[in-house]
Amino acid sequence: MASDPRTLRRSEAVHPYGPGAILDWGQESFVVLDTSAKNLGWKYGERIQLERLQRRLGASDGFKLAPTNKRRPGVSVQRFPSWLFCPVCRGMVRWGRDLEQQSKGAPPRCRSTRCKRLKTVLVPMRYVAACSAGHLTEVDWYRWAHQNRAGTTQCDPKRAHLKFTSYGSGGASLGAIRIECESCEAGASIEGLLGEHGLRKVRQRCPGRQPWQSRADAVDCDQPLQALQRSQTAVHYSVVEAALDIRMADGDRFVREKVIRDVIERTRDTMYLELSDQRKMAESLARRATDSLQTDAPSEPAVSKEEFEAVLGLIEAEGVGNEEPRGETAEEMMGNEWKVLSHPGGVGLTDSNAPIRVRDEPIRSDSPFERFIAGVHLVERLREVRAFVGFRRVTPDGDLVYPNLGRRRPTWLPAVEVFGEGIFLRFEEAALQEWEDREREGLAKRYADVVARLQRADDFTRQYADRIDVLSRFVMVHTLSHVLIRELCYECGYSAASLRERLYVFPDKAGVLIYTADGDSEGSLGGLVRQGSFDRLESTLLAGVQRSAWCSNDPVCRELTGRGPGKTNLAACHACGLTAETSCTEMNGLLDRVLLIGNRQEDGVEGFFSGLLGG
Repeated sequence: MASDPRTLRRSEAVHPYGPGAILDWGQESFVVLDTSAKNLGWKYGERIQLERLQRRLGASDGFKLAPTNKRRPGVSVQRFPSWLFCPVCRGMVRWGRDLEQQSKGAPPRCRSTRCKRLKTVLVPMRYVAACSAGHLTEVDWYRWAHQNRAGTTQCDPKRAHLKFTSYGSGGASLGAIRIECESCEAGASIEGLLGEHGLRKVRQRCPGRQPWQSRADAVDCDQPLQALQRSQTAVHYSVVEAALDIRMADGDRFVREKVIRDVIERTRDTMYLELSDQRKMAESLARRATDSLQTDAPSEPAVSKEEFEAVLGLIEAEGVGNEEPRGETAEEMMGNEWKVLSHPGGVGLTDSNAPIRVRDEPIRSDSPFERFIAGVHLVERLREVRAFVGFRRVTPDGDLVYPNLGRRRPTWLPAVEVFGEGIFLRFEEAALQEWEDREREGLAKRYADVVARLQRADDFTRQYADRIDVLSRFVMVHTLSHVLIRELCYECGYSAASLRERLYVFPDKAGVLIYTADGDSEGSLGGLVRQGSFDRLESTLLAGVQRSAWCSNDPVCRELTGRGPGKTNLAACHACGLTAETSCTEMNGLLDRVLLIGNRQEDGVEGFFSGLLGG
């Protein structure tokens, strides 16, 4: 669709419209194709690197940005569902490849005699079918309409004229919506379609493939199909991993050394050259290391042959020349980012070309936040890479489908690199420990049901299970993060989706990074760093904490429990604590205003910031 006016932002090609997702465009609906060699668009994607994320995800060949050259193929899509209906005559049409070619990609229009002159645009059916193995297909509407005529004479499926009708007497219920066949007068309401066993009634089986794959690509699949609304989250659970480009080496190694080590490891992995062989090619490999280094740090001097050989000698002395490179665990990744964010200038690149640049903002000694906040660090520049690892359907723990539909994780992944700025708040650990110890009994009582739920985690809550050991502080930090994002939107004019959070919560320390990271100017104009100057930040924090003391849905919001994703939210709703899902790392779960501003008499728990509230 290179000449098509339908376009996406490059970041949207990773999330929310990565491979396998359904894309609604006006009245049209499409499915985004995979990244395999058959789809030429990704062939022209620009390659980017972030070694620490590559190692974690096993992407030895790095990442690719979505193609943007209008003269070449872009990200490919296919019309889906192909079953469409006319909103005027209610006739249903199976829009195949021939009709698509005839219309030259234009919005499909009804061809019935009644609607042809009206140029009525056909509307896609709102239901699709998927299985937990990751396959996606159409609902077999012919079978559904004829389910009550099983075993009797039926019309020819290829010639049947179906209608998507509704009757006012049934109100808005599914029982009032019917699929009818004009050819043989069969029909059935869609009541029961969305149930777990809805499609079993018509014995529709999973075809074992994606809508754009041919039958030759199908695999045997015995997973039951489930009908879903095409806009439902369960149709496409995208798995996106992100990391900041902190440009620090493993441990205390310098950046130059790390770049050289990465070249050595890639050469060994891709060309199968041992260290002794690489020593013979030291001059050419040194030039390769120079290219890699100066891509992100142009001011760095070239890597000499002698410097390259010196690093080879270090690796030989360490005896790790034949070891498989080990990626950072999630905890190590966050821990390394903490080191850079909380110790400006201590590790990583600090020159003007650094992908991340951090400076301290002093806290006034007379500030009411002085005993709660240990440090404010302004991130003047940051680079983040977000990689699309794969997707799941029906359940969040279903089979992971890789973006190229291969059986093994591909050597490269679709990704987007974004640039921005941020504010990193580091909490006073002594105050956190004192609060947790003082409110231990109240916190245990308040979170007994949530802890029990996470201990017997279901498909969805399994992602929260590793938070149990730091649950109280995690919920408090997470809630403050949302309060701060909402307040920054009020005061600075940022859109809710342009601010993001990154939570650093450990048993012995905690912090939060609020940052803008986007491909457009909103992420890099300096407004967030300016708002991080402590005089401004103090008023923003105070206003946010005070605003969170009351919600327009109180007392209901404050008193109800077990809401939100996995029933992990307590005092939090759309009016007070939730933010855009693209901004939140936890899908708007694990939130509770009471841990910020709670009153022991009313809530059983004193909030971490309760002392800041007047009266």
